Amino acid sequence: MTKETLAATLNVAYGVAVVDGFHEDEKTILAKELASYKLSDEDAKAVLALYNEMPVLQAINIIAGADEDVRKEAHALIVFTCIADGEASEKELGAYNLVKALCNLPAVDVDEARQILGF
Repeated sequence: MTKETLAATLNVAYGVAVVDGFHEDEKTILAKELASYKLSDEDAKAVLALYNEMPVLQAINIIAGADEDVRKEAHALIVFTCIADGEASEKELGAYNLVKALCNLPAVDVDEARQILGF
């Protein structure tokens, strides 16, 4: 992933998870994903700056235009972020289904998502 696609992926996963409140477990998943890239402090700060400045619609457009590997990883992160707090609320499921359609996310199940993310 590029810095931009990583920031967009984090942004979209946050956007889906936050619809019913943002829980510490969900925050941990996003931090774990960012840490998995083993970026330098400077690069991590650049990704976080992009993440903070990026409107969710822009993030959705970036993911929708990305290659299948990026979209698959984005899907995996969205799945894990949604279930991190132990439940996927109706609001989260609604946001998830909308983002899944808008971004044309390839199918991933929980086991595949775990494998993709290494969680």
